[in-house]
Amino acid sequence: MKIVKLDRRHKLYHRGFTHAFRGSYGADDSLRKVCDYFTRVYGNNRLDKSGVWYAGFGTSRMKVQTNWGGSYKTNPYWVAVRSEADITAAVLATG
Repeated sequence: MKIVKLDRRHKLYHRGFTHAFRGSYGADDSLRKVCDYFTRVYGNNRLDKSGVWYAGFGTSRMKVQTNWGGSYKTNPYWVAVRSEADITAAVLATG
């Protein structure tokens, strides 16, 4: 899981989101914990991207390394927020 500062190259930036978590949903348990945290604090995410946070799959591809030495390609899972303070709170709450 990576924390990404969104800029004009990202579609979510034009919707008002400033920062995001990016990773593989299946391989990384921490993304599920972040989504659970935002659901508990703000409620469900809005699919029209007008809420405080948004989670969904991106359109590009990323390579994921497995624990047993292999790798596979998948679409990245994005958890975007409108405030940098929400990123900090989520990292502290989920460990």
